[in-house]
Amino acid sequence: MQIGFNLPVSGPMASPEVMANIAQLGESLGFDYLTLTDHVALPDTTSPGYPYSTTGEFYTPDPGHRVEQLTTAAWVAAKTSKIRLVLAVMVVPHRPAVVTSKMLATIDHLSQGRLTMGIGVGWCREEFEALNAAPFEDRGNVTDEWVAVCKELWTQEQPRFNGKYVKFDDVVFSPKPPQQPIPIWVGGESGPALRRLARYAD
Repeated sequence: MQIGFNLPVSGPMASPEVMANIAQLGESLGFDYLTLTDHVALPDTTSPGYPYSTTGEFYTPDPGHRVEQLTTAAWVAAKTSKIRLVLAVMVVPHRPAVVTSKMLATIDHLSQGRLTMGIGVGWCREEFEALNAAPFEDRGNVTDEWVAVCKELWTQEQPRFNGKYVKFDDVVFSPKPPQQPIPIWVGGESGPALRRLARYAD
């Protein structure tokens, strides 16, 4: 069994000093991993609409005060030496597929193989629109395609891809992540999420 904790990346505790202290204390106490959540541009959350709490309210008092997940994961990697970094979860369609692949491979490279990629499709239409992300209605298929892009770029010496949204050929992608593969966890409770778990999860 592995035991982890959620690193606060939003609200009053999301300061460099507090986040570093918590991450380092968790590591010194022997926790196996820490998790980092993901939102970039939330709508006004004073009106309840969060689907994962009984009240529809966010769990943090100031969810709009939030640091970006992947940048923070790289920063936490530099502040620690052995604790695992779990993206729980990364909203996969929020970022371009090839850029996301490079960012994740870089974090795994710089952390010396400590990244776990937790994936989710997202729930907030307004955030998708603010980010000019892939179509909200097709976010499940987009997530599947993005994960396939990551796997192709991370593992193939001559990666190529011909999907609905992403196409590339004759590209060089290095360094590869030290972990082959980077472990994938799947968030969600719907039928498609469970099928995604069976298809991709470690």
